[in-house]
Amino acid sequence: MVDVQERATGYEDRSLMESKFRHHWQMDPVAAKELANGITEEHSAHVDEVLLDIESYWPAVEKRDRNRDEVRKIFNGESDKQLIIIGPCSLDAETDYTELFEYVEQLQGLHPDVVFGVRLNGAKPRSRGGNTGPFLSTIAGRRRKQLDAYDDAFQRGLAIFTEITDKDQFGRLAPYLTGAWLGARDMGSTDLRTVLSATRLNVLVKNSTDGRLSSLRDAVTSLAKNTEQNEGSGVNFGWLSYSYTHPDGGPAAITVGEGNPNVALVARGYELDHEVMDEAGNIKLVSVLTDEEREAKTYENLGNICTLAARLGKIALLDGSHEVPRMLRLGDKTEGSRFLKVLRKFRAAVRERKIANADRIRGYLGEVSVNAGITDKNLELTKETKRELADEFDQFIKLDASAHPVEAALAV
Repeated sequence: MVDVQERATGYEDRSLMESKFRHHWQMDPVAAKELANGITEEHSAHVDEVLLDIESYWPAVEKRDRNRDEVRKIFNGESDKQLIIIGPCSLDAETDYTELFEYVEQLQGLHPDVVFGVRLNGAKPRSRGGNTGPFLSTIAGRRRKQLDAYDDAFQRGLAIFTEITDKDQFGRLAPYLTGAWLGARDMGSTDLRTVLSATRLNVLVKNSTDGRLSSLRDAVTSLAKNTEQNEGSGVNFGWLSYSYTHPDGGPAAITVGEGNPNVALVARGYELDHEVMDEAGNIKLVSVLTDEEREAKTYENLGNICTLAARLGKIALLDGSHEVPRMLRLGDKTEGSRFLKVLRKFRAAVRERKIANADRIRGYLGEVSVNAGITDKNLELTKETKRELADEFDQFIKLDASAHPVEAALAV
C-alpha cells in the first residue's frame, strides 16, 4: 500500500494512480489516464486516503472483483445465474444491519448459482424534495455510519449495490461497489449518465416515473456512448477531479474513450391513476381502470420492458417495490409484505403467459431489512419472513420463463 504522506510530499508515479482509477472505480482507460495526469499531488493523496480502508482488506477487494465480474457476465449473457438484490429502502445511522448481512450470506451459501447482493442506499431522493439517508445528512457522524455499514458488508465479501444520485457519491462509494443504479427520478440526468458512461461498473437503469419506454431506451443508449459520440462532451467526476482544471477555466472535462456496455434494465412500476383537483385545491388520484385492467396493464408494462431488453441485448430485473405493488393492487409503500406478494404474482403471471419475453428477467430488487425502516416500509426480517422469502427465491430460481413464451408488440 502506498503511504499517504509519501504521496502528499511527492507524486511521481502517475501510472500507479491511473491503475487505481481503473481498478477501484472501474474507470474508462482513457478517462483514468487523463485524470491521473491532471490532478494535483495534494489531491492524489486524498484519493489514496479514501482507499486506505478498501486496500487494507485485500481479500475483500479480490472478492469484490469476482462479484463485479460475475454480475458483468450476467448482464452480458455469459452467465445463466440470477441476480437478487435485497436491502433497506434507505440506510439510517441508527440501525445495525448485521442480521441482514448474515441472512444474505446464508442465502448465498445455499444458492451458489445465484448472486445475492445487498442494496445500501445512502441518499434516496424524495418526490417532495431532499433526500433520506446519511450520505447527504447535515448531522455530523451520520455519513461515517453509512461507511461503517459499507465496511462491514465489504469485509464479508458481499456484493454491494446502491443508487447513485450525484457525482460525488460515485466518487466516494464506487470502490466498495459491485454495481450501481440510476433511479426513476434521476435516470434522465445527463450528468449521471455521463459519469456512469465513463466507468465499466455494472449499472442498472430503472424506467422513469412516467413509465416511458423511450426514456429507458435513451438512457441505456446514452450510457454506451463515448465523448466523440457526444459531440466532444466529456465528464466531470466531481470531487475526484476538482483540482484538475480545464485550460479555458472551470472544472476539467475528462474524455470518455468507449462508453459503458455493462448495463441492465429494471422494470419499476409507474403511476396509472389520474390526478384531479377538488374545489378546495386538494389533489388526489382517481383510478380510471378496473382491477383487472390495472393488472393487465402492469403485465403489459413488464412485457414491454422485457421486450426492449431483448432488442437491446440486455437483461432485466424486477423492482418489487414502489409502484409495482400498487399497480397490482397489492398495497402501497406502507405495506411491508408487498414484496413477497409481488414475487408470487410474478411467478403466476409467467406460468399463465401474461408477460412477454419474461425470460429476460434475471432477478429482483427488493426492500428488505431488519426493521420497517424510516421511508418506504421494508419487508421486516423475522423467522417467518426469512423462511417465506427463501422459499420464494427457491421457486424463482426454478422458474423457467422460456417454457412459457408469449409475443407482444413494443411501442416506443
